[in-house]
Amino acid sequence: MLHPRKVIAALRLNGAVGRNILTGVFRYLCGNGAWDLRLAQSAAELEAEIAGARTVGGADGFFVTAPFASEKVLADLSATDIPVALIDLPPARFAGRCANVAFVRNDDGGIGLLAAKHLSSLGNFRSFGFVPTLQSRDWCVRREQGFRTGLARKGFTCITYGGGPDDAACDRARLTAWLKALPKPAAVLAAFDERAMQVLECCHDGRISVPKQLVLLGVDNDELLCENTMPPLASIAPDSETEGMRAAATLDKMMRDGTRRPRRPEIVVCRVKGVVERASAAPIAPAGHLIRRALAFIRRNAARNIGVPDVVAHLGVSRRLADKRFREYQDESILQTITRIRLDEVKRRLRETKMPIKTISSACGFPDANYLKVLFRRHVGMAMRDFRKLNGRCPTCPRS
Repeated sequence: MLHPRKVIAALRLNGAVGRNILTGVFRYLCGNGAWDLRLAQSAAELEAEIAGARTVGGADGFFVTAPFASEKVLADLSATDIPVALIDLPPARFAGRCANVAFVRNDDGGIGLLAAKHLSSLGNFRSFGFVPTLQSRDWCVRREQGFRTGLARKGFTCITYGGGPDDAACDRARLTAWLKALPKPAAVLAAFDERAMQVLECCHDGRISVPKQLVLLGVDNDELLCENTMPPLASIAPDSETEGMRAAATLDKMMRDGTRRPRRPEIVVCRVKGVVERASAAPIAPAGHLIRRALAFIRRNAARNIGVPDVVAHLGVSRRLADKRFREYQDESILQTITRIRLDEVKRRLRETKMPIKTISSACGFPDANYLKVLFRRHVGMAMRDFRKLNGRCPTCPRS
């Protein structure tokens, strides 16, 4: 009678991802026979199993997830020909051999694309942000790239928090300051749920209302965490169970094939399940739609020298209510919003056209060019002519 194959699984069980991957492995084994499955609880235990893999009673195959994939572990595995399934690792990190190796991962780029699509559908945001892990991770980079790509397709840009790997001690203070500086309302994607919890804590520190001023989306859908934050955390659910099932199936096939090894590594990418909606990423409330109407009116009519009374009349509400809603959702007054939108158009024309400054002033709703020059220096920190020299596409521009 054949003994069951001995498989070593190195994965973390203190989070939803590791537990769901293991569930997927068990689901595969239910219909495909049993393994002698053993969990490596530490890097030292995994290294010892790799070292003894060719001895009597040694392992027939390995599951290794990203948290256990140290350079030593990967080098030791590369020196063997034992089948190995690497989960959430890029092929570039395991280039030592091609036979009997499979790379199984979730579609992290797709996670970022889905986040961009979902967040941008919730309302009219002034900024979009991404909060990565403190230390660079391949999967985190792919999620950010997908998020940036998805936002760019809709004409938006992404502001990434740059805490750095050496700033863990002061990360909370720096992250709070970064969140406070984001133009509101803002939409933020955190790299994973635990990082999103830290963002919620920083929002509390900075007195930033979630989801009124900032909507937040995590990744992994760890229900224990997401259901017990305040407010409950919306999250993207990767299909980690399928990831475990497909990793198990691929590893089983490699162990059965024996010497019939593939010429190149197998690469398996699992689809994203979807967004689990909770209160941290609620759509803009009716009051938020009032702001959207106001902003659309201001953008259409800013060049006509409109004022606060014109905006209030268009909305059909009291000035007191309009001012209150702007402070809540825009973190600025109606007049400040009008000025900001006009100055944004001034900066665009300085960058992209050769129009004289007097012409730009009139076209952007500033009848007095001298007043605009003073206002521009106060808000931007430099003269209009200097801004054009630094940012303009034109090497020579007419003098004003």
